[in-house]
Amino acid sequence: MSCWVVPSIAAEFWGIPLEQVMDRINRFAVRIRRENGFTFVDVLPDPASDKPLPTFTAAQAQSEIIDSDEFVEIDPSSEILPVTLHPMRMQTATQRRAPMAA
Repeated sequence: MSCWVVPSIAAEFWGIPLEQVMDRINRFAVRIRRENGFTFVDVLPDPASDKPLPTFTAAQAQSEIIDSDEFVEIDPSSEILPVTLHPMRMQTATQRRAPMAA
């Protein structure tokens, strides 16, 4: 399945500098498409037909999570907010204002 993106996103996806992507475009080493003045690069040209693309990642077993040193039990009656991996989400959620009345 093809996946067409702009060259800067292709560079980020492949983990290479943008100049190297542009060099590949100039050498016709990658499939490109030009539409309305924009250049698109196919970052997933032809996946192997015998190997399906992964649609999920395996989770840790419950025993591995419990045996971990990082496991912390949270008391549901406490007033402490849960820790999140995205602190900006929590900050934004607490600073939102309700919409004005009509």
